[in-house]
Amino acid sequence: MLQPRILGLDLGTATLGMAVSDSLGLAAHGVETFRFEPGNYKKARERVMEFLAKENINEIALGLPLHMSGDVSERSQSAIRFKDDLLAIMPNLKITMIDERMTTMLANKRLLEADKPISAAPNGRLSLIK
Repeated sequence: MLQPRILGLDLGTATLGMAVSDSLGLAAHGVETFRFEPGNYKKARERVMEFLAKENINEIALGLPLHMSGDVSERSQSAIRFKDDLLAIMPNLKITMIDERMTTMLANKRLLEADKPISAAPNGRLSLIK
């Protein structure tokens, strides 16, 4: 059965990683790394709104970079503000915050289990969507 597609976002201080799930909800593929002036989240929000409209997507999974202790970090506060700002523009948007603490470790483990080197990932960096 076809599922509504989800836009995955990984917000940095000057980049926004964007990925979209497939219509079966089984996998996601990266579509863009949007670059903006450091701290200019307004440009990032504008790009997200443009993408949502173009692709007819109404749901977002937004990375929440917590400290390993589970405490909120400065970067996670930025992600929460980004979510709130998006909802102020589009109140019916569904946004799920995704705890990022173990995703890179899990992705590395899965690559090792599949007998693939970490360098198989672009730039040697990974993210994993479950």
